[in-house]
Amino acid sequence: AQAEIFIVKEEGEIEGRAGDLVSLIPIGRCESVSLTGFEYGAGEFDLPAGTTRGLSNLLLKGRGKIKIASGELFVIHNRPREPDAQEH
Repeated sequence: AQAEIFIVKEEGEIEGRAGDLVSLIPIGRCESVSLTGFEYGAGEFDLPAGTTRGLSNLLLKGRGKIKIASGELFVIHNRPREPDAQEH
């Protein structure tokens, strides 16, 4: 698997495939986080430092949006490895 890691401050978007694993790790406290296009996390919620609530979410249709009223998040997007065309 390949992973991309980036920081979201106010708003961010992830593109991948349905079923890609995404984890959100707050840097300090994040308030009024809202997610679109993910299996878990409907509505607005807070992510305090040290919480596990943002771990191991899934993209639904290959694109997800993250909005944060205040705070910053590390986003870890795990992409499954592409099958090698030479493997049988």
